[in-house]
Amino acid sequence: MRYMGRWKACVVSSRAVTVPWVWPQIQVTSWIPPINTLSNGDSTFVSDFILRLIIRFENEDFQTTHDALDVYNSNVTFTTIRKSFINITSQDIYLPEDGGWFNVTFEVKETYVLKYTGSREPFFTMQFHASGEKVQEVIISGSNVTVNCDSVVLVVLVVGS
Repeated sequence: MRYMGRWKACVVSSRAVTVPWVWPQIQVTSWIPPINTLSNGDSTFVSDFILRLIIRFENEDFQTTHDALDVYNSNVTFTTIRKSFINITSQDIYLPEDGGWFNVTFEVKETYVLKYTGSREPFFTMQFHASGEKVQEVIISGSNVTVNCDSVVLVVLVVGS
């Protein structure tokens, strides 16, 4: 994996990837396993978890200062850790129940913004409570994660189960 200056490079990982924060936004893709149909006809996702973004800051100890966005099939949980202060909030979201690729754009402005790639309207925003903190890197975890892969066709080789 190589980053060429400030140019976006496509990064692929089966579980997690750490990218330096050198762009105003990144495109992230994660695989959502298809839903299970239960014997009574109800449907459920194989897993509620879709994607996690952990935001690390320059000149800060990761253990005591970071933010995390956890995307589930029905909500986004936002966790702020600042020294001994921990704040957790949750915001309901709606995701289609068909599984497949989950494509989002993540931006850091005065707020954290998550929106479906290609959409103008975010499905999640949260105030960025940085007191002079500058984002250093983002750790992204999920299933078959890609970052800044702008291809219309996405092929990921999955080995094993």
